[in-house]
Amino acid sequence: MEITPQCVVALTWTLKDTLGETLDELTDPVEFLVGGGDLLARIEEALQGHEAGDKLDLHLEPEEAFG
Repeated sequence: MEITPQCVVALTWTLKDTLGETLDELTDPVEFLVGGGDLLARIEEALQGHEAGDKLDLHLEPEEAFG
């Protein structure tokens, strides 16, 4: 099923710095409503059109994460 606005998605993630060092890792899935305002806009955009089980590698610029 394709991810679209108003879909509930379960995410895990690994957050790394520019040197590839792991800063944070979430291995137990957490559910979010796409379009619900709980995720950064750039992450919601990146999820659009993907499907369950897809793996994304996403680079965020500071202004995309912190405004």
